[in-house]
Amino acid sequence: MALIVNTLSRDEITNLRGLIGATFDSLAGAHLPDYLSGSEVLLVTDRGVLRIWSEVTGLDFQGFDEDYSTLHVAIGDNGLDEATRLGHRYYIHSGERIDDVEIVREIVSEVVIGEATWEYCSDIAIMLKLSGGSLTLRREHLNMEVLSVRFADVGAVTGVPTPTSYWSDTVDTRYVTERIVLPVDVLLREAD
Repeated sequence: MALIVNTLSRDEITNLRGLIGATFDSLAGAHLPDYLSGSEVLLVTDRGVLRIWSEVTGLDFQGFDEDYSTLHVAIGDNGLDEATRLGHRYYIHSGERIDDVEIVREIVSEVVIGEATWEYCSDIAIMLKLSGGSLTLRREHLNMEVLSVRFADVGAVTGVPTPTSYWSDTVDTRYVTERIVLPVDVLLREAD
């Protein structure tokens, strides 16, 4: 069975781990309109700024070079001043503590006549548990550089978005989609 992996690196997960205990200030992005959807988001805290973005990356998929949306995380405030100047800085849930950070990992398996032929594993969302709610940054599409941001108040049902397959079942082939939520601390322990 072929395995195609498109997940955050250890360094990227470590950057996210550094958010735990920080105070959330705002979200920003020069190209982040008020409906909070774009290819790049700056996450501003009292400890600094993380840049979270999606880009299309070529991956070898069953011998073919295919383009897939990939999440990235890096430290840096490049673009924060411009976003603020343009009015693209949002203070929803500002001042709340970040209690935990989780990654949503999606695993899609192709099963042909009862036998798994390939598995595609990718990180599709970053979820921040805030002291007064939550913030989710989610990759919106398999092949496009689009992130969406959603906030929820305490007690609101957030959960993992319903799985949707980009592949269609046929008579002898089916696609199984599973999503799991992994705290960054667990991912880092497993990597050691």
